[in-house]
Amino acid sequence: MLGLSAPIALSLAIVAWTSAWPAPPVSSLSPGPEFSEQRAKVISVHDGDTLTVRISDKKETIRLLGINTPELESEDAFSRDLAYRARDHVRERALKRSVALRCDPRADNRDKYGRLLRYVILPDGVNLNEELVRQGYARAYTRFPFSLSARFRAAEREAKHARLGRWAREPGRLKEVKGLSICP
Repeated sequence: MLGLSAPIALSLAIVAWTSAWPAPPVSSLSPGPEFSEQRAKVISVHDGDTLTVRISDKKETIRLLGINTPELESEDAFSRDLAYRARDHVRERALKRSVALRCDPRADNRDKYGRLLRYVILPDGVNLNEELVRQGYARAYTRFPFSLSARFRAAEREAKHARLGRWAREPGRLKEVKGLSICP
């Protein structure tokens, strides 16, 4: 191999081979010192991007970092329906479960309402925030910096391309969304 010693050639081959592997999904990345985690139990779900947890003996309101779901009080029927679907999905996946709350070193610790800004990692290792974007329940909220913004934007593009959730609506036409007809 170009006159390189066998150990160096082997090292270069291993580096080339492993660099071809795809990056691990967010859920499998270890938190490391920059992404500290704490365990919590989800005790209530307010909407698709806000929930309440118990950390030891203290209640905390969590705002899912990097995403935004429609409001439950939306005047638009399509958005309101999607808001309820997002809330129900979060309830199904997280309510009464022990989760990991992962902070992000690039994001603020709390929002202007005092809610902790966190990624919620489900018992199966899935990042709930990213899952909501990937399934079209939420959009990537990139107004403020966070480390996983590129992943969330990619997940949003995939959901748009697949016309999932919020991306299913066609302006001026009736659209079937998960078994429910909604007129925009």
